[in-house]
Amino acid sequence: MVKDLAYWLEWIRAYHDQATEYSLDNIGLVARQLNLTSFDIPVIVVGGTNGKGSCVASMEAILLAHGYKVGAFTSPHLHKFNERIRINGSNISDAKICSIMQILYDCLANNKFIPLRFFDYATLIALLAFKQATVDFILLEVGLGGRLDAVNVVEHAISIITSISLDHCEWLGASCEAIAREKAGIVHKGGCLIYAEENLPTSVAEVVFEQQAQLLHYGKDYCCKEGLNSWGWHKGSLEFLNLPKPSFPVQNAAAAICALSQIPWLQLKQNILQQVFNNLKVPGRLQIEQYCGRELVFDVAHNPAAVAWLSAKVQAMPRVGKTVVLLAIAATKDYVSMLQFGNVEPIIGCYVLYRVCVERLHWSH
Repeated sequence: MVKDLAYWLEWIRAYHDQATEYSLDNIGLVARQLNLTSFDIPVIVVGGTNGKGSCVASMEAILLAHGYKVGAFTSPHLHKFNERIRINGSNISDAKICSIMQILYDCLANNKFIPLRFFDYATLIALLAFKQATVDFILLEVGLGGRLDAVNVVEHAISIITSISLDHCEWLGASCEAIAREKAGIVHKGGCLIYAEENLPTSVAEVVFEQQAQLLHYGKDYCCKEGLNSWGWHKGSLEFLNLPKPSFPVQNAAAAICALSQIPWLQLKQNILQQVFNNLKVPGRLQIEQYCGRELVFDVAHNPAAVAWLSAKVQAMPRVGKTVVLLAIAATKDYVSMLQFGNVEPIIGCYVLYRVCVERLHWSH
């Protein structure tokens, strides 16, 4: 039987169902045996409720434009599993995934096939791919939470939390403070945390103190100033001005620059940053397409905070006639709050069609 990508994904689906508890014990064991817990290159871990993907995409584009080889791990994928793992901006190939899965299979066979979560497999595939490719930087996006997320098995000196709001409450806690503490679990001893919002949760400050880490807080230690079509970034004497505004919140791009500015030997260049943000597009983030004379806007907003931001952006767009919104919302989400955005500006005439989808949380992340 040919073990192609479809085979391995189905194999993962079957075996990941056995892992019901969130823990780093099993993936930690496998990662240590494969020497994947530490790298002699910068590793940056990005957590937060919203904005993780655009933050990683910003760092990836900046580093690539400066001539570095970059491994980026994000989730979920839009069309194909391969999108989760990129090396030098290109999706990992089916053949590479299959060869790495054989390595993982052999390792698991030697460990009585201890159960791993779907995201554990994806993380291990990414780490092995980056190790084999000898990349210069590794960028890891947290899938869920932070403290017990698979990417947290990797030693790293720089962490980013993009935002904190209510989401995945059944897993992370019922309050923003509780969720923030879980997400702050990516802060390692003596490391550096970039916090990309002005309102700093007390629990995040407590974790930073406990880990004897450095905190770079947006609005205090670094900041950005938005204009109509451009923005500027400042941290101490370092600044970058007249940067084109991306199609996502500039705070995510600002956090990306802040994280990279913490690497002493990395010299960011103004002209390259301008080129990057002039061209950077993140699929599924305020993605605008034309179809049959109509303008379609695609966005992966999946919680009230993200939907509120998307609503404001859509309302600010020039339009003729009515705006029709189609939502597909998981049953685990606060879809009642998410649907309220249609009433913010009655003049839009927003007709909301929604479908509550039941999804498997382990599989989707």
